[in-house]
Amino acid sequence: MNTAMVAAAGAALPGLSFSAQLAVANFATKAVVFGGLAAASAALMRPNIPSSGTSLDFKPDPKAPVRGAMGYTALGGNKVFQATWGYRKVAMSLGVALSLGPIDQVPRFEADGATVSFTGPQNEATGFYAADMWQRTTLGLPGDAALLPPTGLKYGNPGLTGWGTQHAAPQVSFSFWTMVLAKNPEDRDVFTNGVPDPRWIGRWMKVWQPRYDSTYPGGNGPQRRDDWRTWGWSENPYDHALAWVRGHYKLNLDGTIDRTKRIAGIGAPDSAIDIPAFVEGANIADANCWTISGEWSTADGKFQTLLAMLQAGGGEPISRGAQISVMVNAPRVATYTYTRDDLIGQAEIRPLTPRRERKNTIIPRYKSEANGWQYVPAGEVTSSLYRDEDRGEPRSLEIEYTHVRSAKQAGQLAAYDLANLREGLTATLPSKVHLMHVHPGACIKVDVPELALANQKFIVRRATTNHQSASVTLELRSESDAKHAWALGQAAQPAPSPSLSAVDPKYVPPPAPEDWTVVPKPPGGGGVSQPIVVIELPIETTDIVAVIIKHGPSASGPWTDGYEGSPRTDGRYEVAGLTPGQTYCFSLQYVAKNGARSEPDIKCGIVAGELTAGNVIPTAPTIVGLQGQINAAFGDIFNVSELLADARIELDAQGAEIAAARGGQATLNARISQVNQARIDGDEANAIAIKGVAARTAHTEADIIDLENALANETMARAEAVGQLTARQALNPNLTPNGNFEAGSSAGWGLPAGFGAGYSSFNGGWIAYGELTSGTVRNVQAPLTSVSSDVAAIQSSQIAYRMASNAYVAACVMFFDAGYGYIGQTPWEPLAPTTDWMVWKAEGYTKPAAAAWSRIVVTTGGTEGFINLRQAKTEAGSVCTIYSSDASVSSLSATVTEQSLAIVDLENQQALAAWHVVAEASGGKPARIGIASSALGTYVALDAPYIFWGDNTVFEDATDTLQTTVGENRKVLAFGAPFGASGNLLEWWGPATTALGTMTTGNGLNGRMTTEPYVFDNVIGGGKTGGARSFSSGPGGSSAQSTVPGVLAGSMLEATGAINGGSLDADAPLFGTISLYEESGGVQTLVYSEPVTVTSDGLQQPNGSYGAQSASIISPRKFATKSGAVTYSVTFSRTGGSRFVNGAVLSATFIITPPA
Repeated sequence: MNTAMVAAAGAALPGLSFSAQLAVANFATKAVVFGGLAAASAALMRPNIPSSGTSLDFKPDPKAPVRGAMGYTALGGNKVFQATWGYRKVAMSLGVALSLGPIDQVPRFEADGATVSFTGPQNEATGFYAADMWQRTTLGLPGDAALLPPTGLKYGNPGLTGWGTQHAAPQVSFSFWTMVLAKNPEDRDVFTNGVPDPRWIGRWMKVWQPRYDSTYPGGNGPQRRDDWRTWGWSENPYDHALAWVRGHYKLNLDGTIDRTKRIAGIGAPDSAIDIPAFVEGANIADANCWTISGEWSTADGKFQTLLAMLQAGGGEPISRGAQISVMVNAPRVATYTYTRDDLIGQAEIRPLTPRRERKNTIIPRYKSEANGWQYVPAGEVTSSLYRDEDRGEPRSLEIEYTHVRSAKQAGQLAAYDLANLREGLTATLPSKVHLMHVHPGACIKVDVPELALANQKFIVRRATTNHQSASVTLELRSESDAKHAWALGQAAQPAPSPSLSAVDPKYVPPPAPEDWTVVPKPPGGGGVSQPIVVIELPIETTDIVAVIIKHGPSASGPWTDGYEGSPRTDGRYEVAGLTPGQTYCFSLQYVAKNGARSEPDIKCGIVAGELTAGNVIPTAPTIVGLQGQINAAFGDIFNVSELLADARIELDAQGAEIAAARGGQATLNARISQVNQARIDGDEANAIAIKGVAARTAHTEADIIDLENALANETMARAEAVGQLTARQALNPNLTPNGNFEAGSSAGWGLPAGFGAGYSSFNGGWIAYGELTSGTVRNVQAPLTSVSSDVAAIQSSQIAYRMASNAYVAACVMFFDAGYGYIGQTPWEPLAPTTDWMVWKAEGYTKPAAAAWSRIVVTTGGTEGFINLRQAKTEAGSVCTIYSSDASVSSLSATVTEQSLAIVDLENQQALAAWHVVAEASGGKPARIGIASSALGTYVALDAPYIFWGDNTVFEDATDTLQTTVGENRKVLAFGAPFGASGNLLEWWGPATTALGTMTTGNGLNGRMTTEPYVFDNVIGGGKTGGARSFSSGPGGSSAQSTVPGVLAGSMLEATGAINGGSLDADAPLFGTISLYEESGGVQTLVYSEPVTVTSDGLQQPNGSYGAQSASIISPRKFATKSGAVTYSVTFSRTGGSRFVNGAVLSATFIITPPA
């Protein structure tokens, strides 16, 4: 494969590098474009469906795969049963499976190509086959009953064996076909050529169509995706393709779908399907009158089956991220213009389709109803333009459009396929990560003159994201607008095959803004009289022979030459002769080998440094001295752990003093003399000793307080000691706005081209990310920070980051005045490689007096690797607090208090009561506290009306029970006397609405009691001490009832209701509600009610009605609310569907379990 490999626009993320630009230009200039294998041929995916050739065959296979018919088409059917019966085996019956259901109708049947009609109660044939052929069919509903042979035949004895009512075929459209082989048993003169070749022509499967579902965005209609009863017949290719992708499952009688039993299809969840793309395809197919007519089979591959369906609609399947999507042939509007700033790495351009793939004629084959549903060729689809491009050489291809029955549709689809084969211009573009939003099927324009592509329209065939390198690779195929009108017969000729655009050989790409940086430098050591500006510009290609640098007061000049000459190997260009404090613009141009000059790239707002007295270089004595002071300051920070240990020693000493106080003193005056403060007032004395210690470091604050208090009066003395330790960890606020992306965006950040920002699941928050390329320097600027006069002069900054081990990155803080003029900066500090987000780089500094703004700047050093930035932080104070994940003050504090209290009865000289520590907290268990009484010499028991166990505790009058609620139920546990209505319950679990005094063994779920059998369980098989009462109405009744004597309120009720037999007025379901009631004293109460669906068995009776299938409900367990003689009843009421059901029997069963 000859492929043009283009080294295109730029380094991995930061933008367009010089070598890449010139390689691109060199590619265009030297015209090194060669022919290659076009991806367009791969785009013409032709389905391989072996089963399509057997749709019309009458297939004798009881174990055949499942088949489903789509749209309007003819089927041969699959024979699953055949038997002869009657006198001398004169009759033959065949069971034929036609299609998975539900289907719409089978309006026509052909035998040996002749249409046969059926009539009468037994569906007897008319015309030539009258009295010799009978047939019934079903619609493939889940409630379909078995079809049976006709009755009353002249030679019908003995009857058919091996087939009966048990041979139903639910959810399969089924035909039962019976023939009499002779007028007389001795003759065989009716079917002299054997069984005729059958053919069923119908409107087949019903599917969900989102466009007709009002609950789907943009839809309008009664269909619902999860109720198959609402689905409609469709001959739209995209409706059936969507159904195939969603999967065909077992259908339930109530309209629900059992998605645990898949019958056919892919079975993808809706979240994995691009449903809007299928809806778009359906709309386009309707507009072009494209339909589907055919049959799928589970014997074919799922992808090939989907491919054949979409082929009928001019589409093809594509992967859109994690979703199955489709792309349809239709005019497209470009949603994005791709430029050289989007490109990284090497672009691959294929300008031509290989000769053997470049067809100029297609002969379509389609299924013709006029020709017995056989595949026939349509006329050639070609264009004189295509043949002229191929120098008159005919190159034809025959394509069979499997599910197409229209010659016009086949011709249009063939025209599209031919035009797509001529789209020979393809490209593979490694792109920056922000193009993740471009998905397969999207249309974009590529405007990169260096690639010989000028506003060329493309369709995205594939988009591959590389998360490790933060890049996206787009695979494109050219798109010509004029082909659509030609394919649809609206234009005489298609568009010419696309080709590369012409390129100016003297074009030189201009420098990219992110490829060069301008760094103002203050005067050097010894007081240099003029400031300088350093331009950092690495150049990696020999195609650039000169660099032109100029500076001036504005973007329009006038310009002063700063440098003109060969590129320097170190990439550094110093420009002197600047006025201190003056704002400048700088211009940069390239000169190529052929003398061509690029357009200039201009940067403005560069402020020359002010004159500075003394030596301010990083190694100057002043800076060195300051660094020494900083190191000394770090050495003076308190060791908090040592401080806390000392405080604990002091607390122990205070505890000893308290113990001495408890032991008693010779006189009260002696105790008071030992304290720091004493007060004697009349008959009361008070002594207080307080000591406090406070400590603070950059990370931690701590307060230690010791308090002793002694109080005495004539009757009582109290001694109290309190030791309190409070520790706080405090974080200063981040002065940099959106410094940690708390705005949920990169607002305020200056990210160079190729860098991006977004949410990182690895980090759990927003980050800025970029890929580094050797020799390319990039600058990342944090948001501007206000450091006006009200902010402390001594500040500190930090960067939280992750960085590859092979990367070299440095950071500094730059300062600006109120007019955003550059004032100065801190030295560049290198960042150590790390993959730990909790690692951060910080430095303290004194801001310049004139500084109103500061900005943290991170620069790459021209190495490879990656860097991710999590936070840029500026705060007051010389020492940075620890890394924090938010921009506000975050603090953590803890206080430990130890208190000893003694209350002494002075008359008896003993303690009345004291708290006692039984056990310290350990291993996650809390401390245990007791109360000691000197009078009793033992622990005092807690005596409280309630013990609180949490929000679910239940408080009632019985204080000797523990009660708790869980959901709708309550558990009661007795610690004293039994409870409940009979006073015999020790434990009860049941409905939370049951009051404590009414609880019994009958209205609870389970529990324990003081009487036999000591336990009860109404959940698992126990408690049915009552019997079952069943009753029913006569045929045609709408209600039935039965009275049960001696019912106790609170008895458990288990009930069922059903409607059985009868007939419907139409072959359509009837919707209604079965309700169960209890009644006593003229007051009726609903026990349970549930909607039901009564479906037809598909068998039409002589009076034109259809047999009805049964429907039933089962009530959850309930508790009886009536006592005495209670009447239980069941009713049925119609809510919709068929007009009536005749002769049905309504029945119910109630199981009544009285309380134990």
